[in-house]
Amino acid sequence: MRVGWLVGLKGDPYENIRYAVEKIGVHSGQVSVWDMSIYTRENADKVLQACKDFDFTPTALWCGWSGPHEWSYPGMYATIGFVPAEWRAQRIQEVLKGAEFARMIGVKNIITHAGYMPDNPFHPERIGVLHAVKYICQQIAPYGQNFLFETGEMIPNTLIQLIVDAQQENIGINFDCANMIINARGNSADALRMLAPWVKGVHAKDATYPAGTNPKGKEVPLGEGKANFPELLRILKEAGYQGDLTIEREIEDIAQRDQDIRNGKAYLEKILAEME
Repeated sequence: MRVGWLVGLKGDPYENIRYAVEKIGVHSGQVSVWDMSIYTRENADKVLQACKDFDFTPTALWCGWSGPHEWSYPGMYATIGFVPAEWRAQRIQEVLKGAEFARMIGVKNIITHAGYMPDNPFHPERIGVLHAVKYICQQIAPYGQNFLFETGEMIPNTLIQLIVDAQQENIGINFDCANMIINARGNSADALRMLAPWVKGVHAKDATYPAGTNPKGKEVPLGEGKANFPELLRILKEAGYQGDLTIEREIEDIAQRDQDIRNGKAYLEKILAEME
């Protein structure tokens, strides 16, 4: 397992990749896009050239979408992913546009948040998300691409049942242990044991659980939260996972973010070395 970084593509994608290699010290990782104007042939060529010039391998495309998206309580339930019906059709097309861009840069896996889908399989929002995901999978299957759920909004069993009901071979999971913890969706190690058969990507991120009446936990640097990475990496290894560990660190202080990522990379690589 390599350790990479979730690289945001914005402005000049060539410089984004250069930054990842020269400033952060990674040579692989997922790339994310929230600005739909990035999805052009010209920008794809910039990514490809940067990957060649700096020996960088993109492992997945994290697809953002337009419209309102509130990550805090309670707005998160009504604005994230494919759950809001009024934004669903547009977001499906934006994710498919992301898949097209991913093909341009030679990327097989696309990822996004599906949203805070109800557990009840008969709920209209759940049915809407199921149809959205099935449609995306069917559209990208001829190109050998996979659709991956970012974890965090659904409890593990609800996500598994959605995957089963979708009945698509090119469906999987991008496991984010911190999102599971922040949203109190379960112990991340227990969740990973349940979800491991579908895991095709991993976000290495750490967090603490919600405390008291606070509905959301807090992201913290790798190794400082409740994610037990030695245990998580053992579970991944036992499951035969051979993909990247993609570090994600979401704070506004860029200098601190970069240092946390470099520290996190060393932390994970130490664990991996001890597992050999």
